[in-house]
Amino acid sequence: MKSPAAARLLLAGLLVPPLLTAHAGQAARAHPQSAIGGKQSVTAESHGIRLTLAVPRHSYPDNALVRFGLRLENTTNHTVEVLEQPRVCGYPNPGIDVLTAAGQIVYPPALVPFPAMSCPPPIGTRLAPHHAIKRRLLVILRDQSLRGTASLERMAGGTASYFTLQTPRIAVHLVPTAPLDVSLSLGAGTASATITRPAHAAGSLWSEEWTQCRDAGTGGLETTVTSWGRLSSPTITADCAGETLSQWHVVAGWLGYPVATVNDPAPQSHRRFFQ
Repeated sequence: MKSPAAARLLLAGLLVPPLLTAHAGQAARAHPQSAIGGKQSVTAESHGIRLTLAVPRHSYPDNALVRFGLRLENTTNHTVEVLEQPRVCGYPNPGIDVLTAAGQIVYPPALVPFPAMSCPPPIGTRLAPHHAIKRRLLVILRDQSLRGTASLERMAGGTASYFTLQTPRIAVHLVPTAPLDVSLSLGAGTASATITRPAHAAGSLWSEEWTQCRDAGTGGLETTVTSWGRLSSPTITADCAGETLSQWHVVAGWLGYPVATVNDPAPQSHRRFFQ
């Protein structure tokens, strides 16, 4: 049983914008950017919760798949419960935004378009006083401005306060780089894409996709989302198990290299879009 002094912190779902509530002495504080040997970090803090984004280098290939560190720290003397949005929902919380100069968020989601879906319940994690949750999150560098973000609800003494933590932005330099080559093949109710591995790429191919299949009898649609995961093969396959493949959307790449994207709204019509 939680003690009366325990606090509850909810990383609220991003489908409903949180209400920003300020309290005396609890206004969000943004800490200046620090840089050591090319590594950059920025921090924001409110209600005793500190969010820090760390970026290891200043320069990356344009549209590259990268992995950055995000740290959410409880600086209070109370245990808090953190409910994190499942990755399959497309909008991690806490997460890392990629923004244009005008402030438009161009990542997340990884997949564009992203399907309308009901998200699974948030995942709870107890965060002890002066402990932290650390995440290494995949990011596609669709633009050069980055920030850490977390949508939060805190319960203490029977009173809820809602707020959003956003770090200051970090700017990275993007080097124009050719996208990966993709070859596509079709079958009865299936499609596959083979991604050409860059000459010096190390590690596994990472992929995220969603598939929509149409039942030949009822005409009903079933959508399956597969969040970021490692693949042992450079070939990615969509299989509707005898049904009609209605839509298939894939983003895939090796860490440090531009991603390949397949957006196929109608495989049977041979309309193809690659990046």
